[in-house]
Order: sequence, then structure tokens, then C-alpha cells
Amino acid sequence: MVIDELWSQRDAERLSAFERAVALDDLPGGLFAIEGISKERAAEGVALLEEWAAQVRARLGQQASPREEAIALGELLGGVLGFRLDEGKRPDGARLHGVLARRKGRPTILTAIWLEVGKRAGLAVQAKAFGGRLLVEVGEASPVLVDPAAGGRLLEPSDAIGGGRGVPHSVGIEDLLAGTLDFLANVFMHRGEPVSVFRAISLRCALLSQAPLACLQRAMLAEQLGAIGVAEELYRQVALRFPGTEASLAAASKLITVRSRGPLLLQ
Repeated sequence: MVIDELWSQRDAERLSAFERAVALDDLPGGLFAIEGISKERAAEGVALLEEWAAQVRARLGQQASPREEAIALGELLGGVLGFRLDEGKRPDGARLHGVLARRKGRPTILTAIWLEVGKRAGLAVQAKAFGGRLLVEVGEASPVLVDPAAGGRLLEPSDAIGGGRGVPHSVGIEDLLAGTLDFLANVFMHRGEPVSVFRAISLRCALLSQAPLACLQRAMLAEQLGAIGVAEELYRQVALRFPGTEASLAAASKLITVRSRGPLLLQ
């Protein structure tokens, strides 16, 4: 293995694009960066979202209620376009541009599509987590909940608050990106593709949510792959970036161990 296989210039560019998208709260941009597609293909995806948003607006009157807005979203995305849950453990289900074409995806991607189409249609939408599902809340006054993984099915009040399962809580852009990356890392791990795991975790490390753990995991994986020089630098970064955390202490300990090893396997 050579170091370009582990982290190439193209990977560095993907990371930069991902970080820019996160800073701008650009959910599609972040997902396209994860997928690693060209700017041209990303623009095609955004154009589709805009086109579908215009169709949603055309279905609504001037004073549409949140329920009517949710129904319009579901009729188009879940009905006409046929977006559905991809229950398989394949990377394709977590790649936005591919899901826009195939119309089947993981819950994080379907939720992102509902959010982006709704937002571009001028609707008040936000992601919610409840009962192990990702939902989209539509409307501000008397909002309603829809389930993108079920084709946009509306949840009735008894679904949303019954059964002693608590209440829905908000999910941010970083949470959706992190969920997508965690899924990909797990898939690649099961497929025996450690370099792809490393790349997914590297993007995960750029997010604030659980960043110390993800960054430590990245350094440990580099060490396991024999990239000792890379591992040493990554352990050093974790120790400096997250002082006082368990990840920082573990990284400092690992750094001593790595430095005491023999000649570098990879430069």
C-alpha cells in the first residue's frame, strides 16, 4: 500500500469541500462532497431539487395549512417520484446524487431530500428524530410530521406522542451528515474496505459532533493499515485539538507507543 491510496489529493479536496459546506449549513453540498462527485453533477442534483420544489409550490394555494403542505410534499416525492427506503447495506443508499436518480435511499438521504425540496418551496421544515425514525416536521403553527422513509406518510397525533416514547427532538445538518458517514463507515468495514473506512471517518472527524472519538479512530485505523507516519501525525493532532478529553489522553499514550516502533512502514 502507498500513501496515495490512503489519502490522495482528491480526498483532500473532498474534505475541503465538505468543510465549506458544513460552515455554510449547505446540506446538499455536504452530501455531494461525501459522494465525491463533480461540481457539474452536483449542480444537476440541485437543479432537480429546485424543479421539484417548483412543482410542490404549484400544488399549493396561497393559504395552505401545514397538513396540506405535507400532503403536497408526500404526493410528489413519495407518490409521483416514488422515493422509498433502501433497506440494503450498500453505499449507494447513502449517496445523494445516486438516490436522486434511483429514488431509493437511506433515511438520512430521504430526509435531506424532503428538507431541501420543502425549503426551496418556501415551506417551514425541519428534521426530527422520534422512535428510532427520522421525520420531517412541516409548518410552524400546528406543524405536522411526515415519514420520508415511508413515502411521506403523515403521522397522526397518536403516533407522535403515544406509547411512552417521548417527544420528537430536532436533528441538525451535522447530525444528518454524521449519520450518513457512520453508515458508510460501517458498510465499508463489513465489506473489508479499510481505506474507504478511513476516508469516511476523516470526513466524520471534521464535524463537531463526537469529533474526538472519530479523530482518534482515524488515527488508530491509519496505524492498523501500517501508515505509521500518518498515524503519528493524526495522534498528535487529536492530543492537541481536544485537550482534557479521554480521546486526547489516549492519543498521547498512542503517540508514545508509535514513536517507539521501528522504521516507518509508510512515509
